[in-house]
Amino acid sequence: MLMRDGAIHCAGRPEDVLTAETLSTVYGVAVSVERTESGRLTCVPPLRAARPQTFEVHGMDSL
Repeated sequence: MLMRDGAIHCAGRPEDVLTAETLSTVYGVAVSVERTESGRLTCVPPLRAARPQTFEVHGMDSL
């Protein structure tokens, strides 16, 4: 069973309720749901694209 805004959003078997669509709707974040080798359902958030990092170097003239 998943609750949203104090009310039951959906109920049923875990494989029917714990879907990417329902979890994303209830919690407001994009996720995927995967089944592990042992058969458990796992909620996986999307990987963020790595932001390129820039560094400002000062005092290079002293090297």
